[in-house]
Formats: sequence, C-alpha cells, structure tokens
Amino acid sequence: MAILDTLTAPASAILNTLTSQAWQPLVSMCKNGTLSQLQNIQIGRLVVFEGSESKAKNVFGADKEGVPVAYLHVHDEKFWVRLALFADMVHRHNSQANMCVEEFEC
Repeated sequence: MAILDTLTAPASAILNTLTSQAWQPLVSMCKNGTLSQLQNIQIGRLVVFEGSESKAKNVFGADKEGVPVAYLHVHDEKFWVRLALFADMVHRHNSQANMCVEEFEC
C-alpha cells in the first residue's frame, strides 16, 4: 500500500487544491443567482440571515402591514449550492434530511 500512497498522494493534493479554489466561486455564483431570483417576490416578505449574524443580510418582497413574513437562517454556505443546483431541500431519507437541516433553518 505504501507504493500506492506514494503515487496517489500528489494527485490527491492537486485535487484538494483545485477543489478549494473552485468552491468559493461556485458558492458565490449560486448564492448571487438565487438571491437575484428572490428579488422577484411580489407577495409577502422573505428575510434572510446568514451564519451567526443577528442582522438580516437580505430582505425581499413588500414591506407592507399584514403581508406574511418568512425568515430563513442559512447556517452553511453549502445551502446555496444545494438550492441552486438541485433544489432538493426536502428529502425522503433521514440521513439526507439531517444533513440538509444543518445547512439552514426556517
């Protein structure tokens, strides 16, 4: 196995470097695309919090009295990628649902 590790270690290091450099641009693209779509909300209001911040990062929709208001707290940036690429925020399997719930809260 030591021979195999000697061969795969450099390839693994290169893959990890490429992945880490591509992740933030992917998150940014997915987040910005999703937020731009949310600007089209016409009925109600959506308030988005991110990370541990107590102040809303983004607010969408009408600021009128009597309209429904939804709050979304994004705990993990993986939420933006999952939502943009898969739109699979509700899962049928508990293991996947638990993983997803850690990424956001409504």
